[in-house]
Amino acid sequence: MTREEMQKQLLTSIRQYNVRAAAVLAKAMVEGGPDRVAELEAQYDALRTAYFDLVRARLDENNLEFESLLRQTSDASVAIDASLSKLESSAKVLNAIADATNLARRILDVAKV
Repeated sequence: MTREEMQKQLLTSIRQYNVRAAAVLAKAMVEGGPDRVAELEAQYDALRTAYFDLVRARLDENNLEFESLLRQTSDASVAIDASLSKLESSAKVLNAIADATNLARRILDVAKV
């Protein structure tokens, strides 16, 4: 897994969310009301910010945790896509986005030069 592959997977997830945003947000409104919608939008914004931070960051790709975190982040991104394609509960989509965001932030924390 390379940094570029992981970033490509995150970007795919961001695009998938954009395509399905109306349906996901409508489901979130039904399941949890305005608070769930706000939480989902905030977490999605955090994912986009983490993605752009990763694109801009200089990273130490020799860090011991780097490759493992790349794989985990990519896997979490695939989970976002799966949740979106099945239009699972908004809580599952939210958790999948949160997992990918947290892993992307960990990459920045451990490998930023």
